[in-house]
Amino acid sequence: MAWVQTLGWIVAVSLGIVAYRWASYPGSWAAMFGAEYAKPRSALRRLRAELTGARRASAHRLEAATEQLRRARAAYQAEVAGAERRLRSLRDPAPGSRVTWLGRIAVHEEVLRLFDEDGPLDETGRHRTPASGPSTDLPLATLTVDRVPSDDPAGTCVTLAAGSSVPYEVCYAHREYPEPNVRQFVLDVRSAVARARDAQAERERHIAAAEAELAAARAATEDVDAARTHVEWVQAAERVDPDVGRATDALDEQRDRWQAITGHRPWR
Repeated sequence: MAWVQTLGWIVAVSLGIVAYRWASYPGSWAAMFGAEYAKPRSALRRLRAELTGARRASAHRLEAATEQLRRARAAYQAEVAGAERRLRSLRDPAPGSRVTWLGRIAVHEEVLRLFDEDGPLDETGRHRTPASGPSTDLPLATLTVDRVPSDDPAGTCVTLAAGSSVPYEVCYAHREYPEPNVRQFVLDVRSAVARARDAQAERERHIAAAEAELAAARAATEDVDAARTHVEWVQAAERVDPDVGRATDALDEQRDRWQAITGHRPWR
């Protein structure tokens, strides 16, 4: 029945209040609730609040110092990460925009992208659309590009040599890629290679500076070290915080007085 449940709640709440009062102001019923003990109860309540406030202030100071250390570490890590990104972009530049293309070969600012398969024929059935799918990127600045005769007189081949690696050969059928187009494409690729080499030389001049910037960023731990030292100092200071000590002593004295007048010592 509802009234039984309500009565049960009332009893539970009442017992909870009595238990709390007993823990806070142990002794007789009068000690817990009587007017004659109002002043010592008020003193205990006030001193508990003062101790709680002192502890919170101490914890706040430690939290502030810890937050300062966290921010110093985050700033340090961001600075190092930024220097690492700048150096990485110089050592391993992005492919860049596409400059030109012909069949399986697409030339970007920094790489030549060689696709595994040619693009499909357009609607006329005579010309290929740009290739896509699996491909191999060759650093443009390292390439040597030549046009060589094809085994098929109706076609022309282009060789791509990157350093000491085995050259790649891409052949173009004249019916889809006229010979003049292939010749012009080879010239365009050679021009792109020259520009890529100039860009690489410019990057090489900047790499040493970027390496020094990264080393300096990694070594610049002064703010983190200072923040860590401050946290350690605050931790040591808060262990012997005089405000917490005074509030603890005052509360203990009041607990002693309560025990003297009631025969029971408050647990807090």
